[in-house]
Amino acid sequence: MAQLDVARGRLVIRIVYDGPAFAGKTSSVRSLGQTFGREVFSSEAPDGRTLHFDWMDYEGGRFESFSLACQVITVPGQPELASRRRALLDTADAVVFVVDSRQERLADGLQALSSLRAVLADRPAPRPGLLVQANWRDALGAVALDTLRAEMDLGEAVGVTESVATDGTGIRQTFVLAVRLALDRAAALIQAGTLAEGPPEIEGGPALLAALERLERDSELLHLPKTDAPPPVTVKLPEAPPEPAPHRPVLPTADLPIGRVWPPVAGRLILHEADAAAAVMQERPSGDWAAQNGRWFFSSAATTSYHQEEAARTALLEWARWHTTVAPHLSPHRCLAMVEPQPGAWRVWQVLRAEPSLAWDLERSLRNESVAAFVAALAEAFRLLTEWGPRIAAAHLPVTLDSVGVREHRLVYVGAVPSREYLRRIETQEPPVLNPNRLLATLPKRLQLAPAERRALLAALAEQPEWAEMIAALDPES
Repeated sequence: MAQLDVARGRLVIRIVYDGPAFAGKTSSVRSLGQTFGREVFSSEAPDGRTLHFDWMDYEGGRFESFSLACQVITVPGQPELASRRRALLDTADAVVFVVDSRQERLADGLQALSSLRAVLADRPAPRPGLLVQANWRDALGAVALDTLRAEMDLGEAVGVTESVATDGTGIRQTFVLAVRLALDRAAALIQAGTLAEGPPEIEGGPALLAALERLERDSELLHLPKTDAPPPVTVKLPEAPPEPAPHRPVLPTADLPIGRVWPPVAGRLILHEADAAAAVMQERPSGDWAAQNGRWFFSSAATTSYHQEEAARTALLEWARWHTTVAPHLSPHRCLAMVEPQPGAWRVWQVLRAEPSLAWDLERSLRNESVAAFVAALAEAFRLLTEWGPRIAAAHLPVTLDSVGVREHRLVYVGAVPSREYLRRIETQEPPVLNPNRLLATLPKRLQLAPAERRALLAALAEQPEWAEMIAALDPES
């Protein structure tokens, strides 16, 4: 749907609100209409359910040299209206999936989300960004967000916001994030040279209603002439937060301008989930900065600070290319972002979700299982290091027990990707020869075994001569 209307100097994008019936889609868009002073066009049944769609025009903000025009649309949630829903979802640049977060309604949400995912999977790249709006947060029986994520199989890569559509809580914040996801998609289309140009073929609720009615008669959506739309009203986006103290860097957030997050859509959702506002930041003796919020980590080396935007952008793109090259060996849920805390002070950040390392898995096995089970876990770790370790090392990623972990029965790199400067220094060098036995032999020092545990482990390992280095580390006098 994203379209560059050059004659009117604007970029037109479409935000589609999806979700099961009575989840709060129409209430959300009507709340936006009240916030922005815009009329909402609706076609609904006597019981209040949307029959075709709700429509709201919004114009405000800019995209590069163009003004920004948003077509905000809801879709019907009833299964019998699936063809109308599909026709609208096929034109979305970003989708806000509204779900009733009460326990008794989650099953409806899961069914609708499964259908939505199938629709989005059929869309060509770049696909629309998906944002889940957990509604009814003020109701008795509203489940915790962790529970909602688990029961709806959202994982960590899908952004989730909270809302009470009836009083407007969280509605505007969700919309602003959805707009940024749509603009990320538009930027990707421009980069690929596939962004459509010209005026949009449908403007205004009445024109879309006519198109949907014709769709049901003819089984295909015909291109309709434009109808006169009411003049747009400019609405200011939320103001930027005040600038921080100059000596302290700023963490990347989901409201960064277009072009400062990689990958564009998925990266912005990661920043939303990482929630920099709740992160604890610290400076390391090396001058590097790090921050953590739960399982999310932010990292920025001292060498990734720049005085010019172009230098920071070049660094971001080079690092993004490197991430793409080594992507088969990386754990998921990662992004890169560039931030300007003060004019002329740029910094590039790496954000990733922590995953269990091989060392953590082995230590947990020893603490929670039998010695025999731990020895079996050691053997599996040896096999994985032998098979996958050299491949990771060949990508110039450092292989240690803390930097790799098991995912889908293979090893992946779970640490922060080294800085561009480090990679430049070593990319022409031969990767080090990996010795799985020597890596595993570093375990005894960190396990802090009691004497009885040490003796039991030595006895189990003594039956397998391939563990000679491990035995030597456990018993230096052997």
